Amino acid sequence: MKIRTAITSTITVAFTHCSFAQAPPDTARTYQLDPIVVTATQLEALRSTVPNAVSVLTKADITTSGETSLLSLISKRVPGVFVTERGVLGYGTSDGSAGGITIRGAGGSPNTEVLVLTDGRPQMMGLFGHPLPDTYVASGVERIEVIRGPASLMYGTNAMGGVINFISDKGTGVAAHAGAAYGSFNTEKFEVGTGYASDAGSFTVSGDHYETGGHRPYSDFRINNGSFRGEVPLSQEFTLNGDLSVSRFKTYNPGPASQPLIDNWFDITRGSAGISVEDHFKGIHGALKTFINFGVHDISDGFHSTDDNAGFMLYQGFAPFAGNEVTVGIDEKRYGGKADNHITLYDFGSFFVNEMGGYVLTQQRLFERLTASAGVRYNKHSLYGGVAVPQFGLAYAVTGETTVKASASRGFRSPTIRELYLFPSPTPTLQPERQWSYDVSLLQSIGRIASFELTGFLAEGDHLIRAIGAYPNIVLNNSGRFTHRGVEFSGSADPWADFSINLTYSFLDPERETAANPKHKMYAGGTFRRSGVTASLGVEYIAGLYGDDNGNERLPEYAVVDARVTYALTDLLSVYLSAENLLDRKYQILYDYPMPGRTLLGGVSWTAL
Repeated sequence: MKIRTAITSTITVAFTHCSFAQAPPDTARTYQLDPIVVTATQLEALRSTVPNAVSVLTKADITTSGETSLLSLISKRVPGVFVTERGVLGYGTSDGSAGGITIRGAGGSPNTEVLVLTDGRPQMMGLFGHPLPDTYVASGVERIEVIRGPASLMYGTNAMGGVINFISDKGTGVAAHAGAAYGSFNTEKFEVGTGYASDAGSFTVSGDHYETGGHRPYSDFRINNGSFRGEVPLSQEFTLNGDLSVSRFKTYNPGPASQPLIDNWFDITRGSAGISVEDHFKGIHGALKTFINFGVHDISDGFHSTDDNAGFMLYQGFAPFAGNEVTVGIDEKRYGGKADNHITLYDFGSFFVNEMGGYVLTQQRLFERLTASAGVRYNKHSLYGGVAVPQFGLAYAVTGETTVKASASRGFRSPTIRELYLFPSPTPTLQPERQWSYDVSLLQSIGRIASFELTGFLAEGDHLIRAIGAYPNIVLNNSGRFTHRGVEFSGSADPWADFSINLTYSFLDPERETAANPKHKMYAGGTFRRSGVTASLGVEYIAGLYGDDNGNERLPEYAVVDARVTYALTDLLSVYLSAENLLDRKYQILYDYPMPGRTLLGGVSWTAL
């Protein structure tokens, strides 16, 4: 009852601010528009015309939130997505780690059923097949697009449950940024960046250092990031892009509260690089993207590994006739690595596999209001052979403000190197996991100041890889099945030029797949701007959360209130104060890993444009 009262009070305060705000002329108002998205089709398209359910977070969303971790922001602001956390900063890896991502109940353990992209290129560890969430920080990111539901047609393996695409900031003109902050638990944040953009090209460079002593013994975390991105026009039709980013972090796992761990650390270096050539002809657009992800991992128990994931993506979009758009593409990647243990002197070996796929997606506009789409991918794995991945969709513009969409799509997830060759039971005969998902969505704008999306979905998966038995007699096989169903809502409004509101809600019935899949997830937030002051208040409510499948390790429902106030001292310099868990609630996201109480952070930010 206390939690529900806190939620009600918070929302009441937010809307009370809204009621008394003075509305300036409409010329200053921010209008709600149908956003352009690129992740679903590789080409720019209105979100209302693509078959997938897509959520978009803008640069303003990222900046206003003040979040260091982009995954934490996504978990709050995107319906159907949940990310586990365990401390002030840092997610960690291996047993007891947080940063597990689920979309509509699909995620895997570790997280291998949701694909993370950077500028459309896959980011995953070569040996273990999952991303490392600690490397995804806010600096240098212009936009985030999330596909809720299978996206294997465009991106192949690991996109079975969905895709998160971080799109880099290209910069405008001459810009520089620096910031510093200090807060609870000896938390420190330092950021610096600069960029330049003109007709002759552009570049951005950024660096960050974050660290905390943690709210529990041996829960320290520190990370250093550096990134570079450049773009040069080769001609009117061709553009060359290149980027490089490297992260080095050390994180500690404090263990469950009932059985704490001492000095259980992980020292990890991750990097990624890419070179792309894009073409822009009249009615034709495409790109050749090459990429490599690489890493070195050392763990306190002696485990050591090096891995990489390298490949290319080639796609081309064109319009063969009126109302029609076609995207065709091929991609290939080789991933793997080697591992050993410096303490036991055990050599796990060196392993690599290859995957190659080709796809075609066509969208046809019919009768002015209807857009029909269909596509298919054929994916070939060096071990288990091929798999076909179809996708179908319809989008009907009922009016200029109302669109109804429906889609059916298949996704898959290839077995990882760990499952095929390493531990807990190497099984090279494993087959891909599979999922079919069916969506129906209503997109509605209300004038030009508000919009919302309501989606219902049904997802059915089989061939899920499950571990049968107990160590050391564990066997892996494709024995798992699931049926997930749910409803997702997201809405935003800018009723006045100085006030904006965001609301998301998800209902999920995960049946037996209850681990890290809350039944109810809600976020409500408001941002007020006036006379150099920006104030934001948000509350996240979670209920029906479990630490394990089959309804085991039930966790209490919780509501967490966050707040942030920024004051512009000058046009270039501002100060801010943020509070997480403002009401100092006790709660857990991972079973037996208590979260921090009230956490305060104060900082200064300098920006020159």
